[in-house]
Amino acid sequence: MKPPQTERSLEEIARLKSRADWLRDLPVEQLPKIEATPIEANAITSDVSKKD
Repeated sequence: MKPPQTERSLEEIARLKSRADWLRDLPVEQLPKIEATPIEANAITSDVSKKD
């Protein structure tokens, strides 16, 4: 069951979205390097897919 969305979470979404836009516009060489083992990467994607 999802908690109701609060103003705070909407602000957070807006902040994350603007950061995502900023990252998307960077040239590849300037992107932060993300180090993750396959297991960690898998855990991250499975967390995201559960949120439906």
